[in-house]
Amino acid sequence: MTERAASRSACAPHCRTRGLVDGHDRFDGARFSGDAWFDGARFSGVAWFGEATFSGDAGFSGARFSGVAWFDGARFSGVAWFDGATFSGDARFDGARFSGVAGFDGATFNGDAGFGGARFSGDAWFDGARFSGVAWFDGARFSGVAGFDGATFSGDARFSGDARFSEATFSGDARFGEATFSGDARFGEATFNGDAGFGGARFSGVAGFDGATFSGDARFGEATFNGDAGFGGATFSGDAGFGEARFSGDAGFDGATFSGDARFDRARFSGTTSFDGATLDGVRYDGPRPVAE
Repeated sequence: MTERAASRSACAPHCRTRGLVDGHDRFDGARFSGDAWFDGARFSGVAWFGEATFSGDAGFSGARFSGVAWFDGARFSGVAWFDGATFSGDARFDGARFSGVAGFDGATFNGDAGFGGARFSGDAWFDGARFSGVAWFDGARFSGVAGFDGATFSGDARFSGDARFSEATFSGDARFGEATFSGDARFGEATFNGDAGFGGARFSGVAGFDGATFSGDARFGEATFNGDAGFGGATFSGDAGFGEARFSGDAGFDGATFSGDARFDRARFSGTTSFDGATLDGVRYDGPRPVAE
């Protein structure tokens, strides 16, 4: 560790940086016993915070990262604020642990954003965030509310595959209302223990929810699927709402299980629609209509 990085890691109980942090500053494995404030800081080179420990609150609101931002394996015991931060390079939070609230509202990710295997014990807020590259959350666990309302995914978003949330676990409510996925969105085998809200969301590429588990209500009302939509083998234990949804590509619900009410009121299906082998205990169609070519 450089002398400069060592002096910064020792600035507890209150570490505050607001100016330009240039070069390749390294905080790898640094320990911040008190609050650490980097609000509005500008990192002109690579920012290394891998395996760093923040025992108090960590503030990076409005910070600007010109190079890669490495937070792999970092531990945030208090609130972690990254709202309004700009990541011009890749942002890597793989395996990071957020014990308190994680705030990324309005953050801009111009490179790839990696949260694979991250653990969010408190609420995680990404409302209005913009992801220009690949965003992956494979194996991430959300114990509180996961809020992505109004977020924009211009590249692939993987909570599974490309925009990846695959095998991710949402223990609280998951909110993606009016989110925009410009690339593929993959939530294969993801687990939603609370309500899952995708009302008004827009999927330009493939929307993959194959094998996903929805323990609460699943709300896809007025969602737009411009590519293929896959819900094969998905389990809906609560109500499933697809009222007024638009499926421009193929819609596959083969082998899906609907234990609650399944509502497709005034939904529109332009491609092939398949419910082969699906279990429908309380389905309501009230006018889902195929669209003639």
